Parts: sequence; C-alpha cells; structure tokens
Amino acid sequence: MIIFQVQKVPDGSLEQLEAEKRLRDELLYREEVDRKIGKIAKLLLSEKDVAAGLSSVVLPEREGEPLVDDWECFKSMLRTYEERCGALTHYGRKYSRVMANMCNAGINQDQLTWASTKACS
Repeated sequence: MIIFQVQKVPDGSLEQLEAEKRLRDELLYREEVDRKIGKIAKLLLSEKDVAAGLSSVVLPEREGEPLVDDWECFKSMLRTYEERCGALTHYGRKYSRVMANMCNAGINQDQLTWASTKACS
C-alpha cells in the first residue's frame, strides 16, 4: 500500500517526495472514480436506488441470488464504462456491484453509454 511506502522512507528524501506524489495521484484517481460512478448512478437510478445501488453489499431482495441476472449485460456495462471513463483498477472494481445492480434494475448499454458520456467528458 502506498501509505506505507511514504512512512518507510527517510524524511526529506527524494524517495519520500516520489512516494508522496504516488499517494496523491492514487487519491486523486480514487476521488475521480467515485465522482464518475456517483454521477452515472444519479443519472440512471432513482434516489432510493442510488443509495442502494452504490452499496457494495448484496441488496436484501437479492440475498442468495447470483451477482447479476444477465452476465452479458454486466460485461457490456464494464466495457462501456471503461471505453468512456477509463480502465477500472483494483480500487475501481469495487463498483462492479453497482454495474450488476444497474443490470438487475433493467438499465441497458445505451443508457449507460449516455450517462458515462455525460459523467466522464
């Protein structure tokens, strides 16, 4: 983890400056992903569904069900997001549940393309 790299290097060293820059860059990336996904969800889901949809937990009504009903929709959603908004790193993959929730809510690729274009351009 980057924070540990910052803590392990000598104060005032070039290594510390580089580690701090990597940490700042990672935090900025995470904020940007959070903002983009949040905006997409707000454009496509009702207010109630946004709160539930942005959750990384299984929705109560889906307990015991597969992650997603339509795997092609799910793969298409991830591809569409990455084409419009950039690749999802390990951090961004936490939003896979959001994409699954959108598929399960009946959101289609055209709708995600529209929302991703608005959120990411």
